[in-house]
Amino acid sequence: MISFLQTLFRKKKPKYSRAYIAYHNSAEWQVVRARCMLRANGICEACKHSVAREVHIKHYASRLWSTTPSDCLAVCSNCHKTEDEKRRKQNRVESK
Repeated sequence: MISFLQTLFRKKKPKYSRAYIAYHNSAEWQVVRARCMLRANGICEACKHSVAREVHIKHYASRLWSTTPSDCLAVCSNCHKTEDEKRRKQNRVESK
């Protein structure tokens, strides 16, 4: 019973780092995001037909704070999920 409760109330590892969250709350990111969305004219840059409501960062590397609009894609939520899955698969292959 105790192990069940410990499992239930165990602290979960945060999905995003503090640096990532801080960056996405920054004025710098808001400018990059706005420029990316303006470039796309509200249309998903991946599928070319849905409304773009999100911005996907193509390359994080170690330069999160120096992201430019050319590092980003304005995408719909479905394409954003697809792009993130492509990155996860690529990272798995590279780490082997």
